[in-house]
Amino acid sequence: REGWMYFAAVALVVFAAINTANNLLYMVLSALLAVLALSGFLSAVNFRFLRAVARIPTHCYAGEPFPISLQIHNEKRAFPTFSISLASAEDSPFRFSKFYVPLIRPQDKMIQTGQAMLPKRGRYRLRAVKVSSRYPFGFFSKDRNCEAEAECVCYPEILPEEQLNLSGVDLQGSNQRFERGFGQDLYMIRDYVPSDSARHVHWKASAKTSMLKTREYAAEASRRIVIAFDRFGHPGDIEKFERLVSEAASVAYYLIRDGVEVRFVTDEWEGGDIESILEYLAL
Repeated sequence: REGWMYFAAVALVVFAAINTANNLLYMVLSALLAVLALSGFLSAVNFRFLRAVARIPTHCYAGEPFPISLQIHNEKRAFPTFSISLASAEDSPFRFSKFYVPLIRPQDKMIQTGQAMLPKRGRYRLRAVKVSSRYPFGFFSKDRNCEAEAECVCYPEILPEEQLNLSGVDLQGSNQRFERGFGQDLYMIRDYVPSDSARHVHWKASAKTSMLKTREYAAEASRRIVIAFDRFGHPGDIEKFERLVSEAASVAYYLIRDGVEVRFVTDEWEGGDIESILEYLAL
């Protein structure tokens, strides 16, 4: 707004000077144009010799904020840098809130920290941040992209546990497998053999049949889970596929967190630790 007001004043003085041929108006016009030239010169000097360094985690989760740290180095020997704002570049997938830096002294640096976010899974590279400023007079807003190399692998979104159907997975071993084992549920009663433990003798059945009977117990459900992931589908099912990727990552995440041994299998890859599973699904 201030820039447009200034240009309106310049246009008004130009019109008045041409129509009146007043030398004083020409002097005022010269001063106004000199201010514009000085503004461009100081703005260019303000942007010179700036170097950005970005620090982000090596991995994050889609849709969840993660910390980002930006360092701006002023490598000029004598001239400070005034009033700059840092934001994500227009073509960058990284989105973070704008940072404002009022002053960076010569041969000094300023560190700003905040929160960034990535919308979807994948490998992302931060190549530049946008540096903008209205220095010195606020007539113009100028910006430039400052290189800042950083890389991050964005894991799939981890869905809330309530949205997942884990009813078929017996995490606590409470369901019997209908085979012999060392669980708590009764599997069958059979004749006693000398190798059986006396603790398992069923005394009521022995009294009724006048022969020693022993208990056998059912095996508990295994705490080993295999997740088979089918990568193939139709091109029109991208949204559904992305949802299934998030569900697979979430199931593996919660099961491994609860101490279940997980094996993740596809047609081309298999793994068992959570970091390798999430990285595979991210890429």
